[in-house]
This record gives sequence, structure tokens and C-alpha cells, in this order.
Amino acid sequence: MSDLSNIGVSVIVPTWNRAELLEEMLRSVHEDRQRYDGPSEVIVVDSSEGEQREKIERSCRLHDAVYLAGDQSVRRKRNLGCAHARHDLLLFLDSDVTVEPGTIAGHAEKYLEGSHIGAVQGLTEFVGHGGFWWHVAELSGLTESFSNARKYPFQSWSITNNLSVRRDVFERIGRFRDDFPFKLGGDDLEMSYRIAHAGYLIASAPRAVALHAKTTWDNPRALLDRTRRWGTMESRICSLHPELYRLSVPKSYVLELPLLVAPLLVAAASGETSVALVSAALLVLFVLQRYLRECRAHGGLLNPVHLLLALCVNARYELFRQAGYLSQGHCDGLVHAMVFNCYQARGSIGPDARRIATVLADLAFVLLAYGVIERVL
Repeated sequence: MSDLSNIGVSVIVPTWNRAELLEEMLRSVHEDRQRYDGPSEVIVVDSSEGEQREKIERSCRLHDAVYLAGDQSVRRKRNLGCAHARHDLLLFLDSDVTVEPGTIAGHAEKYLEGSHIGAVQGLTEFVGHGGFWWHVAELSGLTESFSNARKYPFQSWSITNNLSVRRDVFERIGRFRDDFPFKLGGDDLEMSYRIAHAGYLIASAPRAVALHAKTTWDNPRALLDRTRRWGTMESRICSLHPELYRLSVPKSYVLELPLLVAPLLVAAASGETSVALVSAALLVLFVLQRYLRECRAHGGLLNPVHLLLALCVNARYELFRQAGYLSQGHCDGLVHAMVFNCYQARGSIGPDARRIATVLADLAFVLLAYGVIERVL
């Protein structure tokens, strides 16, 4: 068994108006601290007021956590918590998670592998009842990165709802930037990328498990807010790190939209109903094709309403992504994307090839459908 007695861990938790969720979170962390062999502390940085603040302060006293008052910026909350931390390992957790036994040790033992480990990403599992909007979020793909610790041994970036960082590395790379728009979102990706860019590895710790409540995703407002923040922040990050902004195969909608719109424009200009029918048939093909693809990927039939709304969520993300690129002076966002490493680029070759093949098949369908309709009419 690894000797962790000399590895001190400071758990940093930013929060706002989540007294009930935070109570459960602090209880689970307190129990895990009792199992951990080394020294530890918990620092909660809160911007709540009134009754919520009183409840959170009470929970901190009950579960041996330091309470700090902070402003609305999650970035500044995390930086403030780190400034008050006493230990060399900083573990960032969100207030809507609980931790499984062995999570703190799971993070700490990874650093015994050597000084080349600059950060460790734990695994996040979503738990609890998943309502209508949770299913939409799941199909949209917005939650996929939370399970990266299970998929890959190392990361090029990480989310911070279950991430630890060596304090000296955190200080060396410059902490969280606090000059981004919005009070949260994207800063964790940017900060963790700076760790990898500085030459350190971000290791995965799949046995350091945070259980994330589905309730904070299970409403349309949360999805609309995340797509706006995350889509916009992608362009900000690429502006700061232009090496990430690379030529890529366009998204499916970029390739398919002209095939769908062109017949409509021709029909409007010429008055030919046959061309409009081609466009309508093509739209049906796109929808059916996407539905069958998603059903195959998920191993069963899906609720078509969930899938349709998930596509709308993705479209909203793309809208803000493109608007963000344009605001940063990038006019080629349709054929560029944020690409972190050669493995990500190589891993997309298969999907990209299938996407191009699908578009070529769609084009063949357009020509065939147009010929058939012309003969019928």
C-alpha cells in the first residue's frame, strides 16, 4: 500500500445557494477524510446571502470545513480558496457532487508516480433521477467529458468538478484566469490546458469517483446557459492559445445544410415544385438518418422528441461558437475547430470519413430524387 501520510490535500469548493446539496457533499468528503492517511482540509468559498449563507456556514462548522465569503465569480472563488490553502495538493470539487470512499487517496496516490504528474482528473458518475431535460442533455453530448477518466489514461485538459493539481504547478502556470466573460465556464479547460502545455501530465484516476447530481442539469435553463457559455468560451480559448485552432473536417451541418437549402432557393427562384419536393425528401432523409445513427450508437430506440431537442441544443452551441469566432476576428470557424493533440485528430479520422461518405450519399440521393420526381411530374 502506498504511503500517503506526507501528502497533504486541500479540498476547494466554490458554491452559491446550494445549501442542501453542499450539506451532502461535505458529509461525504468528511467521511472520506477519516479514511485518508495524510493531512487534509476543506475550504468552502461561498457567495450566498441570507438563510442560504447561514445554512452553509452551519454545514461547514458541522463537517470541519473552513468558510470563506467570495464574490459571484467561480474563478475568483477557486483562486481565493487556493490562497488560503495549507497543503501542497489542491483538490477542486463542485458543490453538486458527493465523493465515493477512497477519492482523496485515489488522487493523492497518482502523484507518487513522479514529479511529471502535474494534475489528476477523477471520474464523475451522474446519479439520481433523470427527468425529461436530463435525457436531452445526455443525447446532446454535453456530459461526455465527465467520464474521460475512464476512457483515457492521460488528458490534455480537464473539467474541475473533480480535479486535483499540485500547488507549485498551479502557481507556476498562473492560477485561474479571472478576466473571462460569465462567472464560470471554460476557465477550467483553459487552466488545465496550461498545465499540459507547460510539460506536465494530467493523469486519470478512475477510482477517485465523484457522484454528480442530475438535478442541476435537468432543466432547459441550465442547458441554454451552458451552450451559451461553452460555445462562446471556445473562441476565447483559441484566441489565447492559437495553436489549438486547427483546420478540421466541417461539422455535419456545414456539409449538409447547402444540400438542403440549395433546392429551396432554386424552387423559390424558378417556381418549380419538383425542386421543393427534393428538398422536403432530403430533410426527411437527414432526420431519419440521424435518428437511426443515434439509436445504433445508444444501443436501442430513442425518444425522437429528446433527440430533436438535443440537436437544437447542439445547434445553439454551434451558433454561439461561430459568433464567438467572428467576434475574435476568425472568419473560418466552419472549417476550423479546437484540436488539442494528434491523438484527438487521429481519433476523428474515422468519424470524419463516415461524415464525408454520408454527405456524398446524400448528394447522390439528391440527384436520384430529383430525376425520379422529374419523371413523375
